[in-house]
Amino acid sequence: AEYKSEEEKLGLGFFEVLQRERERPLDQISKKSRDMTPLQRTQRRMNYAKGNIENKYVMMTTRQYGNSDLLDKDHVNEPPTLDDLTQKPGTFSETYWSKGIFRASVVVIGYLTFPLWCKVFINFQTGDPEEFSVVVGQIAPNIGVLYATLLSLTLSVLYQRFTRIQENVSTESMLLSQITRNLLSLFADEPEWAQESLQIVANQVRIMLSRTRGLELLSVMKADTYANLLAIVDDYHYLNGCNDDFSARKESICGMLRGELQQITETRALRLSDEASSLPPTHFLLITSLSFVSIVAYVTASLEVVEDLNNPPEEASLLFAGLLALYVLFFNFCKDLNGPFAGVYQIKRSNAASHLLQTKWLIVSQLGDKVSFGVNYDEEPQSNDEEESLVDKIKGFF
Repeated sequence: AEYKSEEEKLGLGFFEVLQRERERPLDQISKKSRDMTPLQRTQRRMNYAKGNIENKYVMMTTRQYGNSDLLDKDHVNEPPTLDDLTQKPGTFSETYWSKGIFRASVVVIGYLTFPLWCKVFINFQTGDPEEFSVVVGQIAPNIGVLYATLLSLTLSVLYQRFTRIQENVSTESMLLSQITRNLLSLFADEPEWAQESLQIVANQVRIMLSRTRGLELLSVMKADTYANLLAIVDDYHYLNGCNDDFSARKESICGMLRGELQQITETRALRLSDEASSLPPTHFLLITSLSFVSIVAYVTASLEVVEDLNNPPEEASLLFAGLLALYVLFFNFCKDLNGPFAGVYQIKRSNAASHLLQTKWLIVSQLGDKVSFGVNYDEEPQSNDEEESLVDKIKGFF
């Protein structure tokens, strides 16, 4: 219920949030927020969503390592294909900056508005133009060095994060597939144990394919997938390890599962850490500020060679248009790279998705519809008289 409630709030605009706040019953508002007006609560909510600090609104942003439609696809009668690995393109609002027409528009706008820039900044030039050009000549190189340093650092941080996420999710997906094979082998003669453990695996596949980081963090706090799997393996070994029919092969599989679960837990921790390491909006505000100051420095330096403000030299106008286009391009490039799950520069999900589909294929080919991969599986209300799960029975035994 908490997952669904938070996901319903994603993507809402200012006025939509304001309308929801006006219609909220008093019993659904926390005590510390009841003294605030709907407008104040809306402003607080929108400020939280900006991402300068980590909060639930930032954690609930879109994050998928594959096509969520694959969860409901019948892979019993339809084996996985290469089409299942096709990555969805970004929306126009996420990729418009990479279009040729947009870049050409920025160049044209820069060229046409250069005379206007000159007219605006000549009003601020109260001293001798030659003396002021000396000041600009001292400032411009420093601004250029600062901008180049910040841009280089930004791209280095984002590229490293981009690569680490892709590597860690591929490793985690591969380990999850291997764990699934070992669980099927260990519980080959224990259908109840197999169903219970592999439903937990299916839940993790669902989280990685169709859920947000916030939901995964909530599942870690409340019902950690890998901790529950380790508990099942330990309990099975405790209950059956001393039996005469407990073979050396099962003993070996239990040992391998413990090692793999430890490794996959560490890999997931690294992946979640990298997912949270996006740059805040303040960082991009700094890039914008340096870009603006650099443009101002260019315009003020150009005033010395501009005789007619309505018809500045063609060379100055073209250079200004090119400079403006580069700054806009680099800003959008860094902004796009900061979101590795949307836009033009997205992580390549084919490797991770192939292992996740392999995991699903292994489970459905062995257990059929006894294990559910449905998108809304964990959102259905559970009845009070539902039979206890195997894990609950084991906990009761101890």
